[in-house]
Amino acid sequence: MEDKLVGVSAITTDQDPEYADAGWDITEKAIVTHRLAVDPNCQGRGIAKALVNQAERVAKASGVSILRVDTNSKNMTTQALFLKLGYQFSGEISLAKRPGLHFFCYQKLL
Repeated sequence: MEDKLVGVSAITTDQDPEYADAGWDITEKAIVTHRLAVDPNCQGRGIAKALVNQAERVAKASGVSILRVDTNSKNMTTQALFLKLGYQFSGEISLAKRPGLHFFCYQKLL
């Protein structure tokens, strides 16, 4: 079987300042999933779920009890995934680095 990159995400503790607009205390340490993406030819195979679950494993291993993520307000598939995985909707924000777009924020407490 050929090795192929089919999905990617950045798992960090970096929180955009705008996250405060979702009611989050961004001084609290949290594991944040950014840039979740899956090859369109490989979607529907649980890859995004596996990437999000990896963030939870990183949080547990790091002793962090807060998981956070945001997604474009038009990305219904990812919104449904976050809810299915136990994330709670926290609010809508705009990001200075992405003018004109709106993002929905989700959080999960371990």
